[in-house]
Amino acid sequence: MAIIIGTSDSDLLNGTAENDELFGLEGNDTLVASLGDDTLNGGAGSNTADYSALDSAITIGPRGSVFKSGDGSTDQLVNISTIVGAVGQRNTIDVSNNSPNTSIFVDLSTNQLNVLGVPSILPDQSEAVALPIDRFLSFRVENFVNANGTNNNDTLIGNNADNQLSGQGGNDRLVGSRGNDTLDGGTGSDIADYSGLNSAITLEREGIVRKGSNGTDQIQNIETIIGAEGQKNTINGRSSGITSFDINLTEDRLTVVGIPGLGDLDFNIQNFVNVHGTSRDDTIVGDDGDNKFLGLQGNDFLVGGAGNDTLQGGTGNDTLIGVDLSNPNSGPQIDTLNGGFGSDVFVLGTADEVFYNDHGRQDFAKITRFSTNFDKIQLSGSIDDYSFSNDGRKILNAKPTT
Repeated sequence: MAIIIGTSDSDLLNGTAENDELFGLEGNDTLVASLGDDTLNGGAGSNTADYSALDSAITIGPRGSVFKSGDGSTDQLVNISTIVGAVGQRNTIDVSNNSPNTSIFVDLSTNQLNVLGVPSILPDQSEAVALPIDRFLSFRVENFVNANGTNNNDTLIGNNADNQLSGQGGNDRLVGSRGNDTLDGGTGSDIADYSGLNSAITLEREGIVRKGSNGTDQIQNIETIIGAEGQKNTINGRSSGITSFDINLTEDRLTVVGIPGLGDLDFNIQNFVNVHGTSRDDTIVGDDGDNKFLGLQGNDFLVGGAGNDTLQGGTGNDTLIGVDLSNPNSGPQIDTLNGGFGSDVFVLGTADEVFYNDHGRQDFAKITRFSTNFDKIQLSGSIDDYSFSNDGRKILNAKPTT
């Protein structure tokens, strides 16, 4: 065993292949780790435990432990504020077995680790108490790519590497970024947050999230998915031969219906605009945005809501409604309706109300595919409530009621 002691200045202390004890004393010291079960005590100042020379990954564990995968040894860190891992290694923060009141905030993109609710020993060392939630221990962590949370509510933010973020217990927030990441919420009500990505995402079956040039993620044990505002975020149910969708974008709700062995699963979805349905009978309701819905197969019920929507039924006997049924004449909108194949119904009014009520000036539905043999248009009232005009096509306009 080697015992290496620094000075009152800022020192560089190098360990050996044995079980070492390094003491930095005063100053801002750098303690260079090596093989063996070592103790690295920085003493006073802002001190660094440097593992960058190791050709293997390290794992930061509870209560200042560091596991070194290269030789299977474990170090103990004391009075250390910065931990540096080797570049290109799968260095991990894992406090899943930490104290019961502890939670963490990890931002791998800014090299930040905050530990909240850390047990503290009273001056007489009679018992351990938790620090108040607004107080925490802060560390700088460099070259880390994975993070495992606690049994409490954690925030784990990735970086541009291929991250593995695991929330464990609690209601966790996992933030996706660039790279091919795995986001596992664990138990609790967990969030996969892509709101800071500044690009559109596509949520697909079996928890695949495509981020365009930013990579492809796998999410699991997630209850809420948040896309970036202002992006054309899409839900894609293609190739889903067993389940169907019940989606309401106004309510931020996605229900996957008929999962074998599970039944129906509900998810909270935020800032999604477009939906591609399944091969089954889907119900898809839009919001105030300009939605694009593709029903694909099955007998689908598509409601665009307010905004200039594009609804395409696909195959099957579909029902297409461009407006918000709770307020169908909320403002000018131009909807594009395409039933596709099958016997489709285009709803332009109900028994009580005419939709698109401005004589076709700025408020109308454009039907781009219609079969006189199979499709129907549902109107309100009688044919006398409508007028015809012709510009090379037959155009049906509702007479204004005001």
